[in-house]
Amino acid sequence: MPRAPKRITVEGGASRVVRDRLAALVAAHPRHVLTPRAVLADAESPSSPLHKRFTWDDDKAAARWRLHQARILVASVRVTVTVVGRGPVETRAYISLRDPDGARAYRPRETTAGAVLDAAREDMRQDVLNLVRKWGGLSTIFWQVVDEIRRAVETEAA
Repeated sequence: MPRAPKRITVEGGASRVVRDRLAALVAAHPRHVLTPRAVLADAESPSSPLHKRFTWDDDKAAARWRLHQARILVASVRVTVTVVGRGPVETRAYISLRDPDGARAYRPRETTAGAVLDAAREDMRQDVLNLVRKWGGLSTIFWQVVDEIRRAVETEAA
């Protein structure tokens, strides 16, 4: 039988009420895990502190889900580009970048030159920073994984 994990204190992010409720759901689960289904089941109760974090209006929720599906659809389109020194590489046909007003929009890969490439670089920097923030608490493992990926990419390119 799995043991309950030690309590870990996390600063920032979700409010204490949400953190405590999620911790309670973990403690209540027979395997001491958190599943989206358990979170949703708890949140369905109007008395749950998680309830107001969800969109319960089915029309609004459906529209948001369709937007999510549209993002997945755009991301699924692949093209093959030739990279100097590596040859043909399959990659996404559209790149999601932030506009100057902060909104995200997709741009065809072939238009990612100049200022658009600078925007892509800044988005990439932000994505890596988010990864470091997410996994930095496991810094030894995080940097090992980064090195493994780097070696794999270098081997693939050779």
